[in-house]
Amino acid sequence: MNHFAIFAHGKSLDVDALAEQSTLRADKVWRRGELRGAGRYQTSGFLIGLGNGAELTYGAQVQTAFEFLRDNQHQLLALGQFEGVDTFILGVQFNIQLEENTVGFTVDFPARLMEQALKVGVNLVAYVSLIREVCEGDA
Repeated sequence: MNHFAIFAHGKSLDVDALAEQSTLRADKVWRRGELRGAGRYQTSGFLIGLGNGAELTYGAQVQTAFEFLRDNQHQLLALGQFEGVDTFILGVQFNIQLEENTVGFTVDFPARLMEQALKVGVNLVAYVSLIREVCEGDA
């Protein structure tokens, strides 16, 4: 699953009005109550994909995100403040190959990305995917 995206959602968000008023283009919108797998969406939302987080390195995602926030500052500020938006997130995907001796790790965001995120009011989230090698005896 790809988590490298900016999304805004909320229970009372009118995504049709948001799409009409915003100069940003959504790659996906959903409406509260629409089918989602075996259930239904609990919120309405507006998602802007920034790339394939499963393929891009963490550094490439940080650079892309930084440039997108910098270049779209006013539009993103308006998106995050749009009536009905309860959650406003920039998701970065971090894929890590676990070694047998791995006991922990950290994910940090560079200060320049945090500064841009603060300017537009978006929360930074790292979605961590753990990759484990399966040994013959484990299968």
